[in-house]
Amino acid sequence: LLMDYLHTFLEDCAWHLLIGGLWYKFNSWFALYKPLKKDKIASLIETFLLQSNEENIVEEQDNPETAPVIDLEQAASLMASDIDVAHSMLELIVADLPQNKKEFEEAYNDQEWKLLQKRVHKLHGATSYCGTPRLKVCCRNFERALDNRNASVKEISPLFEVLQDTIDEVINKFKVNYSGKRK
Repeated sequence: LLMDYLHTFLEDCAWHLLIGGLWYKFNSWFALYKPLKKDKIASLIETFLLQSNEENIVEEQDNPETAPVIDLEQAASLMASDIDVAHSMLELIVADLPQNKKEFEEAYNDQEWKLLQKRVHKLHGATSYCGTPRLKVCCRNFERALDNRNASVKEISPLFEVLQDTIDEVINKFKVNYSGKRK
């Protein structure tokens, strides 16, 4: 029964890896690991589920200061290396940031934590594709703080200030380095 479950699990992993474009690599490794043994399965899972996201190192960081404010090349890598599409995505997010900041301030001042979390979550998702890694880290950190039901306003406040400051940083850096410019 355990082996049937593991085989099904590995087939599911293979399907997800196929979607991610890693089928060839997975298939060659999977063939090497037959017959299935626990130590080989553990190695396979570690290789493909835990180490396959090495490109996303920025996402693992909690300190926004270590992430670049804008990384257009990172965004382009997610857009089939199309720098024009990446620039357009960056333009779109920057155009919305002043309104986002205003809505965040209103929800924060009214202590509407669920509304604030919903809005920050939406921005967090957008930052994944727009080349704004520092803003992404700030959104994630603030979301985590809001998830903690025991967090006080005093604990949340510094993260909120960092988020708001980072929004300003992204806007200003965009205006200076990217506004009206296509690479």
